[in-house]
Amino acid sequence: MEKHYLLETKNYYSTYFIDSTTRPTLFICPGGGYKYTSPREAEPVAEEFLKRGYHVVILHYRETLEAYPMPGTYLGKALEEIKKDLRVGKIIGLGFSAGGHCILEYTLHYNDYSSKVKPDLLILGYPVITADKAYAHLGSFEILLQENVDKKSLRDYLSLETQVTKDNAVDLFLWGTYTDQSVVVENSLMLIEAYKKAEGNVEYHLFPFGAHGLSVANSSSSEGIKDKESPYIARWVDFADEWIKLKNYK
Repeated sequence: MEKHYLLETKNYYSTYFIDSTTRPTLFICPGGGYKYTSPREAEPVAEEFLKRGYHVVILHYRETLEAYPMPGTYLGKALEEIKKDLRVGKIIGLGFSAGGHCILEYTLHYNDYSSKVKPDLLILGYPVITADKAYAHLGSFEILLQENVDKKSLRDYLSLETQVTKDNAVDLFLWGTYTDQSVVVENSLMLIEAYKKAEGNVEYHLFPFGAHGLSVANSSSSEGIKDKESPYIARWVDFADEWIKLKNYK
């Protein structure tokens, strides 16, 4: 594992290369409500995908709590840097919760950023999608937008269900739980509807039970919290692996 700092800040990305072979690379953007980088959605996730033959990169983008658009700026810079590495093949973005919002926002709006590298595929777990107060995870937007939290034009722009088009709808693997009380399921349903209208491609797994923040739902990611362990839900990793292979990103 190596750390690479971004734009002379405390923000960085970590690289986990299996070998010198060019391989599809998981680029993980953990959640944490835009407040911190969730450790449960970092190395435990990397372990699962390394076992399946992928290189892995983990982005630590909230070591400094700067407002939008800085999270996307750090994300784009990291993508730009890793793309130069000959070991990095296709890039599969993997975002959880607020990290899902961050990587999807960057992907949909990547022309806003100086980096022109974007993921080839996206995997999102229980992502924050909408800033609509009826369904939003309000804490994420309060921290992301800070003094601009009530600026309607900005909240509309960051309600990502309104931003999907035929041109920017990267093929998507999406999963979550019906009983998530932190980021309610309507977030994912709105995104699916937007993809449908844009003629995008989605595989969606909605598990009938489970709390927020399940990560890979095993003992490595649960930190001893038993309701965050479920072999039934942990299958999403295998489903995602099969989905990537279906795309011929072997």
